[in-house]
Amino acid sequence: MKKRAVLIVFWCIFFVRPITSPAQDLDLHLYPSSTYADFSRLTGQVIGSGFYHTAGIHSFPGVDFGVKAMFGFIPKENRTGPLKGANIIRIPMLQADVGLIHGFEIGGRLFKFKFGEKNAEDVMIASGLLKYNILKGLVFPDITVYSAYSRLTGINDFSLNICTIGGMIGKSLPLISVYAGGNYNFSRLDVRLVPKPGLYQSGYKKVISQDVAHYTAGVSLGLTSFTKVNAEFNMGTMKTITVGIILSIF
Repeated sequence: MKKRAVLIVFWCIFFVRPITSPAQDLDLHLYPSSTYADFSRLTGQVIGSGFYHTAGIHSFPGVDFGVKAMFGFIPKENRTGPLKGANIIRIPMLQADVGLIHGFEIGGRLFKFKFGEKNAEDVMIASGLLKYNILKGLVFPDITVYSAYSRLTGINDFSLNICTIGGMIGKSLPLISVYAGGNYNFSRLDVRLVPKPGLYQSGYKKVISQDVAHYTAGVSLGLTSFTKVNAEFNMGTMKTITVGIILSIF
């Protein structure tokens, strides 16, 4: 059972292609500006998910390292503009968390990849995360709140900034952790298109702000004293699934 879970998670993480939009270089010049809001909101929800794998946090100097992959299933009505022809947004990430004193924990996520077929660009997604443990459960469940800031850069046409806030409740046992949470995303898409023949002959600049609430339920299964696999379901404007492998110390 455990070996099968590891193989499934390993395949999901290491054999995914980031931000799938077939045969596109995410050139926003090709699409009406009315489609940008969906792109901002949906991509923002995927990037703003998968921040935690338990409702508990590390005490100082506990750390964990992991690799995760987030999958966002795009509703048919939203498969327009930059998401035209795509069924799934896939984003793999590296993640680390460090326990501090007084109930705080900090974390970060990072992934850099080549995107595009003809004119590949170096795209980077980076996130910073701060958690605060309100209740550390021995008898009672763990309750933790958090805030995170994420940024997608490297594409000439735009940058995407996401602020995520939320809280989770859960219970951890020696071999299994279960949790549920609520999250709220604030996404800001900064579009800056240079003049080109077609839709934007005079260029185009605009800031598009979107927000979305999404809700999470997940489970982490211990493989050894230091390693676990994580699976999480998230529902908001779209449905997302996160899977990961985590090495945890203290």
